[in-house]
Amino acid sequence: MLCNYADAAALDVIQPYLSTRVIHDSNLFRSSPDEGNSEVSETLTHIEAGIKVRYPVSRQHFNLDFSINRNQFQRYEFLSHNGNNGQVVWNWEAGNLWQGDLGYTRSQTLASFVETQARVRDVRTQQSAFASANYTLHPDWRLHWGGRWSDLESGSSRNQFLNRDETSGVLGVDYISNADNSLGLEGQLLEARFPESGITSASNSDDSYSQVTISSVADWKYSGNSHFRGRFGYTQRRYSELAARDFNGMTGRLTYDWSITGKTLLSVAAWREVGAASDVVSTFAVIKGSSLDVSWFPTSKIFVRGGFAHKSYDFRGDAGFVLGVIDQRKDDISSFGASVGYNPLHNIELSLKGIIEERDSTRVGVDYNYKLITADIRINF
Repeated sequence: MLCNYADAAALDVIQPYLSTRVIHDSNLFRSSPDEGNSEVSETLTHIEAGIKVRYPVSRQHFNLDFSINRNQFQRYEFLSHNGNNGQVVWNWEAGNLWQGDLGYTRSQTLASFVETQARVRDVRTQQSAFASANYTLHPDWRLHWGGRWSDLESGSSRNQFLNRDETSGVLGVDYISNADNSLGLEGQLLEARFPESGITSASNSDDSYSQVTISSVADWKYSGNSHFRGRFGYTQRRYSELAARDFNGMTGRLTYDWSITGKTLLSVAAWREVGAASDVVSTFAVIKGSSLDVSWFPTSKIFVRGGFAHKSYDFRGDAGFVLGVIDQRKDDISSFGASVGYNPLHNIELSLKGIIEERDSTRVGVDYNYKLITADIRINF
């Protein structure tokens, strides 16, 4: 069953899989040494069964991904839970001028302890619906637009204030060269609402906001071995209450991929963005970061990857800071990761991954460091 396939055509359409992952975390709750809290290590087992469906009908493509998983914690058994991930997408085409997608995703996962650092079981449900369309005005020009609705619901009554609904839209125009390189202009609108009134420990203010970003975008291949992607623009965020939290500034991301050899890939990125934050008193942070990743494929069955990233978070959506209740919070996070994978058979994947991460903060009690080791085996049937 693992090695032979009676019907290769059917496998292209439907592919079940089974995976098992063992994770060892040296500091599960991201405890801070500043608070005198001891780091607590934990080992958990993740078992997942899923199916992928790829069904083409003429020029239309229907994709379905669904999986269920069981997460068993060894020491803190109250955190054990069942989760799931699902996605259905229709990649459509209409004639030679129109193409796009329509889809829906839903997942249930245990919330990270990075911000709360609280020993609370919070299995969150997140879902989104999206649609996009591209229209070829001319062989050299293309219009694109799209929309997305997303909803995040906390499974813990303690964290209900983090529930949020977001609706976003994008409209842009691109110039496309004969070499399939593109330059364009894009506008994005985002509206966020907090059904639980955004109540925090420092303020009862409404955290709802609207955000507009105008950007120039580029996707350029200098050669077969060199690929540049960039986005540079201006972002404006406006809050319903406490306007002192509003943000205006330049944002963007640059990524450069270089295929040094046919077996080695180097990727470098730098960014300044406005990102959502799950801190109990902050709805967003200005994030500056950079990363370096290297991938090496010595054979068709083995891969080795490694990377380093540094991020700086400036929590400007902090209502407590605006009201003068607490000092402004700034974080620096540095992380290093490495992984190795091996495919003994074409339908069996083995991998081992390690991560080291450290956070320094101006706020007492939120510093942490941890080490994470993951061993994974996946079988595609």
